[in-house]
Amino acid sequence: MIELSLKNISKYYGAHQILSNISFELKTKERVGLIGANGTGKTTIFKIITGEEPQDSGEINKRKDLKIGCLRQIPVYPDGYTVEDVLNTSFAEHQKVQQKLNQLEHQMTSQSSSNLENTIRDYGKLQQTFEEMGGYQIELDINRICNGLNISRDLRQRKFNLLSGGEKTTTILAQLLLKQPDLLLLDEPSNHLDIESLEWLEEYLKQYEGTVCIISHDRYFLDQVVTRVIEVESGECNVYHGDYSYFMKEKERRLMEQFEQYQNQQKKIKAIEKTIKDLKDWGNRAENPKFHKRAASMQKRLDKMEKIEKVALEQRKVNLGFSDGGRSSNEVFVQRN
Repeated sequence: MIELSLKNISKYYGAHQILSNISFELKTKERVGLIGANGTGKTTIFKIITGEEPQDSGEINKRKDLKIGCLRQIPVYPDGYTVEDVLNTSFAEHQKVQQKLNQLEHQMTSQSSSNLENTIRDYGKLQQTFEEMGGYQIELDINRICNGLNISRDLRQRKFNLLSGGEKTTTILAQLLLKQPDLLLLDEPSNHLDIESLEWLEEYLKQYEGTVCIISHDRYFLDQVVTRVIEVESGECNVYHGDYSYFMKEKERRLMEQFEQYQNQQKKIKAIEKTIKDLKDWGNRAENPKFHKRAASMQKRLDKMEKIEKVALEQRKVNLGFSDGGRSSNEVFVQRN
């Protein structure tokens, strides 16, 4: 099932066009890597998907009731909010049902027997709803995510606004995973994670029930998680059905194929241009207009020919800012309880 599709999306910032013809689909349970050099518009695509910014042209179609969660910016919370409070905001709907259950429990202790039967029936139905929502395992879910991302018990009691940037980012990542949106948009999720947490996140995303789209410069992370790569380049995008390693090989193959096609076309163009020149020369010598007509006809065909763009073979390196070194974490903080 298609969760979301973009068709011919364009976006300008002032006179500068950053996106010109972006088209792709995200399907149910897919894990997609959105890659490209810095400044090519990857984050802008996320902003357009979430509605934070409008596109200048093109269409976005979303599945009805699609819930989207995006790790990009750090939200602002009241000064007294702890990390635990921030994590609990993921369960706002659960908390509403819990409050209703508490109200019904209070009613059952004070109602007469004539009304008690109806209240007990309502309580049972609501209790079943709460169970189906996962309400009775909220604490287990929070502990599981916090353990995986190395968010310690001590950190969970600290004021959110006093955390470092890396600690805030990890907290918001945990909050997002607890919400379990249908479409998970992650902008550089591997930043600020230690190796153990990063490996846990890889396994978590591989098993994630929803759709995941990731912006990352960590090639090892992408190789472990994604099954499709969308490369943003020159305002457009190209799709590769495989992990990052497959993308690298296929990108090189496509570049070489395009270069060979370009060379073959250039040879053909030069041959046609020579024929046109010869026809004109023959027409001038023989004063025969038929040669000029043939030359004009060939020139029209040449002008209408779709030209293959020249590619620089240096692009085979596919320099997208990925490190060639081994895996290492960007930041190590907090101890695991």
